[in-house]
Amino acid sequence: MASAPSPSVLVVDPDDDRRAATVADLEHVDPDLDCNEAGDEAAALEIVENRSIDAVITSADVDGVTGLELSASIRDRQPDVSIVLHSDDISNLDTESYSDVIVEYLPRSIPDRGAALLTLVRDLVSEHRQVAYPVPDDERQRLASLRRYDVPGMKIQTTADRLSELARGHLDATIGFVGLVDAHFEEFIGCAGADWGSEDREKTICTHTVFQNRALVVPDVHDDPRFAGIEWFEKEGIRSYAGVPIRSEAGEPIGSFCVVDDAVRAFTDREVEILSEYTTELEEQLELRHAVLSGDSSGVLGGADE
Repeated sequence: MASAPSPSVLVVDPDDDRRAATVADLEHVDPDLDCNEAGDEAAALEIVENRSIDAVITSADVDGVTGLELSASIRDRQPDVSIVLHSDDISNLDTESYSDVIVEYLPRSIPDRGAALLTLVRDLVSEHRQVAYPVPDDERQRLASLRRYDVPGMKIQTTADRLSELARGHLDATIGFVGLVDAHFEEFIGCAGADWGSEDREKTICTHTVFQNRALVVPDVHDDPRFAGIEWFEKEGIRSYAGVPIRSEAGEPIGSFCVVDDAVRAFTDREVEILSEYTTELEEQLELRHAVLSGDSSGVLGGADE
């Protein structure tokens, strides 16, 4: 079994020397660690808005805001990120007002600080990955491939809707859809038979399609322990599922092209092959649009093509 990848960490501290020392201690333990730095709130939020971060290590005071206030702002942008307050004095923190912001605490004075910090971070990230949803070993590379398509001019919604409708009709399914799976949500960029915007990644079947990077068929979600009891499936009338990974030019799975039915259904190999043909067409459209980028102001995650 492949070992878990090094987590992506953001160290936030307004003191340059103290921040550099924390980064140095972490990288001494794990030279391959993906370590990012920020000295104030604005820089920290810019990072979490533009890339996936597994864990944040923050001081108690950050350039006019407390570590808890910063943690709340970060969670607004990346709800599942693990956060560690790393300071020797947290007496001035308003823990009552931020009681819903769950963070861990580790004092700076702890012996063998780098190893202790990294162990805590790895444990938190591992716990989340096991509980919430499966994450590919190359998740950071996969997300980087996805971001390649979320650029100005990548308008794809009309095309994705059209292909979803064609697949739905061809396979006589209740709903056809195209979903791109980012760090925490699935964005439905095309849908026929329903009106979906986005959904938590942990509630979707497509995150499992992305994880295994091959076609996935679920004849009855009620009989699959991964999906039984998920209220969203009941609400939307999802009983069976077939999905094929949407791959980037580099072969990374960035989402899936799917059909679902409101009845138990064992999709045949031929039906999955037909779905794969529609997936190939969508992939070609993504690459074509990327090649002829127009420079408009909205990206693929939500933009309507003209």
